[in-house]
Amino acid sequence: MVIFNAKKRSQIPIFISLFLSAIILISILLSAYMITISSAHKIIQSQMEDAKNTNFQSIINKIANTFSNAESLAYKVSASNVVTDYAKSTQRDHYTEYEIRKFLANLVTGYEDIKTCYIYLPQYDYILSSTIGLDSRSFFKRYYQNGYKDWMKSLHSNKNCLNSSYPVSLSVPAEI
Repeated sequence: MVIFNAKKRSQIPIFISLFLSAIILISILLSAYMITISSAHKIIQSQMEDAKNTNFQSIINKIANTFSNAESLAYKVSASNVVTDYAKSTQRDHYTEYEIRKFLANLVTGYEDIKTCYIYLPQYDYILSSTIGLDSRSFFKRYYQNGYKDWMKSLHSNKNCLNSSYPVSLSVPAEI
C-alpha cells in the first residue's frame, strides 16, 4: 500500500501541473486570439469608414458636377439669340421651334448627366425640349402626376428659371 500511495502522490502533482500549464497556455492563446480579433475589427472598421467616406465624396462630386453642368447648360440656352429672340416674340413660328429643338438636342449631347432641357414659353403656354414641343397641359399629362395648377404655379415662379423672362428647366437621370 505504501507503493500505491507514493505513486498516487507523484501522479497528482504532475496532473495538476499539466492541467495548470494547459490552462495557462489556453489563456495565452485565447488572449492572443482576442487581441488579434480586436485589431482586425478596428482595421476593418477603419477600412469601412474610409470606403464610406470615399463613396460619399464621390456622390457629392457627382451631384456638384451635375449642378455645374445644369447651370452651364442653362446659361448657354439663355445666351442663344434664337432662344431669346423667340422668347420675346409674340407670334409662334414652327420653323424657329424646330431650330430651337435642334439646338437643344445638340447642346444636351455634350452633357452625359443631363437627359434633356425644357424651355417654357409663357406667351404661348408652350414647352420646347430637345425632343418635343407641347402645350403645357399636354406636357403635364405626359410627364407629371401632381396637380396641374400646382405645377403651373411652380413653373411660373422664379425658382425654376434663370430669370423670369426666359425660364429653362433641366432634367437629370434618376440614378444619381
